Amino acid sequence: MTMIGTRGGMMIFPLVISAGLWLGGLREAFLLMAMLVLLVGWLPSLILRRRPEDVGLRPDGRRSSTRVSAAESGSLLTSDPDWTVREAMRTRAFWLLLFGTTILMAVSGSVNFTFVSHMTQNGIDADTARSALALWAGMGIIGGVLGGELRQRLAVRYSLPLVILVTTSALVWFVLTDSVWMAFVFAVWHGLAFGAQLPLNRISFPDYFGRYSVGRIRSVTAPPQLLINAFGPFVSGLVIDSRGSYDLIYVVFIGLLLSAAVSVLLARPPEAPARRSPPASS
Repeated sequence: MTMIGTRGGMMIFPLVISAGLWLGGLREAFLLMAMLVLLVGWLPSLILRRRPEDVGLRPDGRRSSTRVSAAESGSLLTSDPDWTVREAMRTRAFWLLLFGTTILMAVSGSVNFTFVSHMTQNGIDADTARSALALWAGMGIIGGVLGGELRQRLAVRYSLPLVILVTTSALVWFVLTDSVWMAFVFAVWHGLAFGAQLPLNRISFPDYFGRYSVGRIRSVTAPPQLLINAFGPFVSGLVIDSRGSYDLIYVVFIGLLLSAAVSVLLARPPEAPARRSPPASS
C-alpha cells in the first residue's frame, strides 16, 4: 500500500509538467511542481510511525494484547531473526540478493529515464508519450498492490524473479513499440510489472534477514544500489548517443534482468543465527 504514494506521484507529475509547458515553458512547469511538493510534502510527518509496535500493533495486524502460546511465540521469534551486518555478509544469499536488486534498480532507472525519448524517436508524439507515462505510473499503483498480494502466496525468492520475467517480456515489447496502441499496451504491461517489483524489492532483505536488521543491512546495501541506479541512465545515454539507437542498450537491459532473476532465485534463505531479544517498542 505504501507504493500508492510513489506511483501516484509519478502519475501526476507528467501531467503537471505538461500543464506547465502549456502555460509557458519549463519555468512554469518547475514552479507548479514546487507548489505541489510544498502543498503535500508535510503530510507524512503527521501520520508516519517507525514500526507497528509504536501504535500498539504487531506485524500482520497482530495486536500486542493478543495472547500467544509459547510454541507460537517461539515460532514468531524464529521467523523474524535479528542479524548483524557481518553475519548477513557471510551468507551467500546476501550477495545474490544484493546483485539481483542492484541490477534491477539500475535497469529500472535507465528505462524510466529513456521512456519518453525512446517513444518519440520511434515516431510517437511527445504528448502521447507523456500520457502513456502517466498511465504507466497509474498502473504501478495496481501493480504495487498485486506485488504485495503475490508475496502473501509466494516467498520473495520465487515471486520477485517471476515479476522480473514479466518486466523483461514487457521490455522486449518496448523495443518494438512504434505506434500509439503499442505504447499504451506497454504502459499497462510494464506499469503493472514494475509496480509489483517495487514492494518485493523493498522487502527482499527484511524477508531474509528480519525486520529488526533492515536498518543496519540497508546501510550497506543502499550505497551501491543508489550509485548504480544513478549511473545507469548516464551510461545508457552515452551508449544511445554513440549508436544513435536504443536497440543495443535494451538488449543489454534484457540480459541483465534475466541475470537478476536467476540471482534472486538462487538465493536460498540462510539459517538464522542465535536469536537475540528484539528491541523494546517505544
